[in-house]
Amino acid sequence: MTKRPRFSKLLLTCGFLLSALPFLQAEQVLTGEIEGAKFELTLPENPSGKLLLLAHGYRPEGLPLAASVGESHDLYSNLVDDGWAVASTSYRRNGWILEDAALDLINLHDHIRENVAYEPTLVILMGNSMGGGVVTWLSEHEPQRFDGALAMGAYLFEPIGDSETPSTTLAPYYSGKPQFPILFLTNTSELEGPAAYVSMAAEAAIAPVLWTIDREGHVNQNEAEQGAALAALVNWVESGEIEPDADGTIHAATASTAVFEGDTAKGRAITLVPVYGNIITSFVREDFQRLGLELGDSFSLSAQGQTVSVKLGKTYTDVPVGDWVGFWDADGYLLICRNYKNAVATLGLPEDAPIEIQKQDP
Repeated sequence: MTKRPRFSKLLLTCGFLLSALPFLQAEQVLTGEIEGAKFELTLPENPSGKLLLLAHGYRPEGLPLAASVGESHDLYSNLVDDGWAVASTSYRRNGWILEDAALDLINLHDHIRENVAYEPTLVILMGNSMGGGVVTWLSEHEPQRFDGALAMGAYLFEPIGDSETPSTTLAPYYSGKPQFPILFLTNTSELEGPAAYVSMAAEAAIAPVLWTIDREGHVNQNEAEQGAALAALVNWVESGEIEPDADGTIHAATASTAVFEGDTAKGRAITLVPVYGNIITSFVREDFQRLGLELGDSFSLSAQGQTVSVKLGKTYTDVPVGDWVGFWDADGYLLICRNYKNAVATLGLPEDAPIEIQKQDP
């Protein structure tokens, strides 16, 4: 018998109830709380009837609850401009969570239908990492509420324990029987879970589809790639057709803006990723080639009067917990982070702050 998470009886209690709105005159951002889970709902000026529900990835238990999904690009705001309503939930708690996260998305969906003057005609789930696992589970159990799901870098294994060593076996609560279209968008370095699920579900009435991003990293995907996958998913829901096994890679062109003084490259922090505390810098591959930096090398990063040692890697887990790593994001810029820690808070870094990089001696 297939194991599944147990749901407690759904009792919807809102710490903040949205009043019914007779009509929408401009874009509105509404916030509230349902069973301890904070939420944020952005309603468009010109509604299309489409609703996107966002399922965020793992967050350490010590972080405050936040409805923001920690996006680093403009996809969601652009969707609102196109008439989508976009909603996100903090979940009621942080940590490795599936049962409660799924319930919080159900609660948020029902709350919007029952208390907000926005009538969805199409409801899409979009989840990354652990959130990709959550929307995969929902695809097997909630066809009445949701029409499709985009799972980006989906983590489909058992939760990581104290060893922080990921499992490589699909979690037993997945049946392989999705009841609505689900599209997996996955980088080449983390295909194992989604590929195993697609294989298990090959005979399902609505077989899932896997698109590959030809780039290493964890959910290392750009706005164009995610937007194209979302558009393909919507078309699949509406027409019943989608290209299977597609290459979803869309390469971005980036030019160097760094200023060089001797062996030092000067740039800036162009985006601070909320919640997770990562830093997207203005540095590009060309800058590191000029400094003679290669994959696996360490370099000094100086900002706000502090200097830290950073390893040039491919993803977050190339270094131990708490250590610094830099790698190229999907747009070709250098992303700086601390594995499972907050780089922005550590440096006290404001957006657009100057950053300097130097190659370290071996």
